[in-house]
Amino acid sequence: MRTRPPARPGAGKIRTDRPRRDGGATAGVELLYGRNAVRESLLAGRRRHRRLLVSETAEENQRVEEIASLAAARGVPVEVVPRQRLDERAGGHHQGVGLETSPYEYAEEIDLAELAAEKSSVLALDGLVDPQNVGTLLRTAEVTGIAAVIIPTDRAAAITPSVVNASAGAVEHLEIYQEVNLTRWLQRAKAAGFWVVGLAGDEEAEPLFDVNMSPPVVVVVGSEGAGMRRLVRETCDIVAAIPMVGRVESLNAAVAGSIALYEVVRDQEAL
Repeated sequence: MRTRPPARPGAGKIRTDRPRRDGGATAGVELLYGRNAVRESLLAGRRRHRRLLVSETAEENQRVEEIASLAAARGVPVEVVPRQRLDERAGGHHQGVGLETSPYEYAEEIDLAELAAEKSSVLALDGLVDPQNVGTLLRTAEVTGIAAVIIPTDRAAAITPSVVNASAGAVEHLEIYQEVNLTRWLQRAKAAGFWVVGLAGDEEAEPLFDVNMSPPVVVVVGSEGAGMRRLVRETCDIVAAIPMVGRVESLNAAVAGSIALYEVVRDQEAL
């Protein structure tokens, strides 16, 4: 039997009290790199793009030409540069393109009551610091229809160009919020009608496949080493573990979180 805690009454309109983090374009210019990351940023149109840099060795690549045409159609200047120039700025992982643009702008507020009424799913990251893990998990969040992502303001990976690249540009289409205190935010989410499932790998956790993951739900993924912090774990309605039958002791955070997000999709479709 798949377990689920009893429903809570709604608590009216609840919005986050998260302070504004960065200043957008006034905070500087950063370089997005990688063909998928650059393409998706141009398509999303949420940033203020300054210039597209194209390596002279990649000019005749069909995908690069598509990106250059997309930039030109949006009024973004295109400049052909030596490959070394991109290598120096992007560490050789640019695939021939770099996009000078404003830093990622986090969402300003979230109406939890409205999201709960719409039976939305939310992903909360409790202290993930590895850009590859964060980017991979956010890519899964986008393709599984997650309505919002919550990340702490401190001791966690921010949405940097390396995260954008690792997500193949998926973060450009996500609503991502920063919170000073994740525990208090989870309490507000529960009061608004969400229930909270945290992932862990210990014997006290319930098997994930026995837990009803149907929305409105917040899925909490802890840090790569320590997992969820104690107060965050205690705030969860259910702590779930992914069954493992092999010899490896655990999955990394991105894989575990991705499995949980697809469980949300499966249970939602079963309604």
